[in-house]
Amino acid sequence: RMEFAVIGDTVNVASRICDACKVHDAQILISDFLKNQLNEKIETQLIENYIIRGRQEPLDLYKIVL
Repeated sequence: RMEFAVIGDTVNVASRICDACKVHDAQILISDFLKNQLNEKIETQLIENYIIRGRQEPLDLYKIVL
Protein backbone atom coordinates (compact mmCIF):
# COMPACT_ATOMS: atom_id res chain seq x y z
CA ARG A 1 0.00 0.00 0.00
CA MET A 2 1.33 3.42 -0.95
CA GLU A 3 0.49 6.73 0.66
CA PHE A 4 1.14 10.19 -0.70
CA ALA A 5 1.35 13.57 0.99
CA VAL A 6 1.35 17.01 -0.56
CA ILE A 7 3.04 19.73 1.45
CA GLY A 8 4.49 23.15 0.93
CA ASP A 9 3.64 26.84 0.61
CA THR A 10 1.67 26.42 -2.62
CA VAL A 11 -0.57 23.79 -1.06
CA ASN A 12 -1.11 25.95 2.03
CA VAL A 13 -2.05 29.00 -0.07
CA ALA A 14 -4.43 26.91 -2.20
CA SER A 15 -6.10 25.64 0.97
CA ARG A 16 -6.50 29.19 2.30
CA ILE A 17 -8.02 30.31 -1.02
CA CYS A 18 -10.51 27.44 -0.75
CA ASP A 19 -11.38 28.67 2.75
CA ALA A 20 -11.89 32.17 1.33
CA CYS A 21 -14.62 30.80 -0.95
CA LYS A 22 -16.82 30.32 2.11
CA VAL A 23 -16.13 33.82 3.40
CA HIS A 24 -16.92 35.46 0.05
CA ASP A 25 -19.77 33.13 -0.96
CA ALA A 26 -17.88 32.10 -4.10
CA GLN A 27 -17.84 28.84 -6.00
CA ILE A 28 -14.47 29.64 -7.55
CA LEU A 29 -11.71 32.00 -6.42
CA ILE A 30 -8.40 32.34 -8.21
CA SER A 31 -5.21 34.19 -7.40
CA ASP A 32 -3.92 37.21 -9.27
CA PHE A 33 -1.05 35.05 -10.53
CA LEU A 34 -3.42 32.48 -12.05
CA LYS A 35 -5.65 35.13 -13.63
CA ASN A 36 -2.61 36.62 -15.36
CA GLN A 37 -1.73 33.18 -16.78
CA LEU A 38 -5.12 32.72 -18.49
CA ASN A 39 -5.30 33.16 -22.26
CA GLU A 40 -8.90 34.27 -22.35
CA LYS A 41 -10.91 36.98 -20.65
CA ILE A 42 -13.31 35.85 -17.96
CA GLU A 43 -15.72 37.90 -15.90
CA THR A 44 -14.42 38.35 -12.37
CA GLN A 45 -14.86 40.43 -9.26
CA LEU A 46 -11.71 41.63 -7.53
CA ILE A 47 -11.17 40.90 -3.84
CA GLU A 48 -8.28 43.15 -2.89
CA ASN A 49 -5.71 42.58 -0.17
CA TYR A 50 -7.06 39.28 1.18
CA ILE A 51 -5.05 38.26 4.21
CA ILE A 52 -3.77 34.69 4.00
CA ARG A 53 -3.04 33.18 7.42
CA GLY A 54 0.65 32.43 7.72
CA ARG A 55 1.70 34.95 5.05
CA GLN A 56 2.92 38.49 5.55
CA GLU A 57 1.70 39.92 2.25
CA PRO A 58 -1.99 40.02 1.30
CA LEU A 59 -3.13 38.58 -2.03
CA ASP A 60 -5.52 39.90 -4.62
CA LEU A 61 -8.11 37.23 -5.39
CA TYR A 62 -10.69 37.07 -8.16
CA LYS A 63 -14.18 35.66 -7.81
CA ILE A 64 -15.27 33.98 -11.05
CA VAL A 65 -18.69 35.26 -12.08
CA LEU A 66 -20.75 32.38 -13.47
